[in-house]
Amino acid sequence: MVTKSSLKFIKSLKLKKYRQQEKYYVIEGRKGIEEALKSGLPIEQVIGTESFGIWLEKNALLTDVSFESVNQRTLEGISSFQSNNTGVAVAPIIDHELQEEGPRIILDGVRDPGNLGTIIRSMDWFGFKTLICSPDCADCYNPKTLAATMGSFTRLVPHYMNLESYLSDRPELPVYGMLLGGKPMEGMPLPEEAAYLLGSESHGIREPLLPFVKNKIAITQFGGAESLNVAMATTILLYAMRATPV
Repeated sequence: MVTKSSLKFIKSLKLKKYRQQEKYYVIEGRKGIEEALKSGLPIEQVIGTESFGIWLEKNALLTDVSFESVNQRTLEGISSFQSNNTGVAVAPIIDHELQEEGPRIILDGVRDPGNLGTIIRSMDWFGFKTLICSPDCADCYNPKTLAATMGSFTRLVPHYMNLESYLSDRPELPVYGMLLGGKPMEGMPLPEEAAYLLGSESHGIREPLLPFVKNKIAITQFGGAESLNVAMATTILLYAMRATPV
């Protein structure tokens, strides 16, 4: 039986400060929980509807994980999304070593969790591994971020750090910045051993980072839209890197 204290703990993890304090996060919905269980991520507990528990058992996904059944009203009380009619899983936040493998996608001030989740999903699709974020980017354990990854959070976890320090410590690393007025990247050789820096749609790359950008690139505009959001721009960049390998 799920205790009131357990439900209160899970509900508190909706907020970033409690996720950071407790070192736990919540995965919501069938897709995220399924991917997490299949990937072997450490899951401490799954709470959900009786029908979801039956589905998990039928698909042999609860081998070493406890499941507690709750009614729909209780589930909605601990979920971030009212549309969640399956369950939630509680998992510990694990420190991952930074793997500087291939291109480094670097995000400066991307605060929208949906955009961050989509970027994680796109990087997983194209097979890129290294995502570095400024400390004020959206939290990768935000429920909206996790949902937008469609399970890709199990294979790619971003690292948060001071971007000026990171780039200063790697003067030999070529830095490409996505900027208005940059050189169109269609057909341009885009090396894997490089950093690709993108800012938010509203602010772009912030002033302190501009001196590191030695290669300014852009996506050619053909129509009248004012801008592309950063998730769309990143996805186009990732495709260009795969389509025009160096």
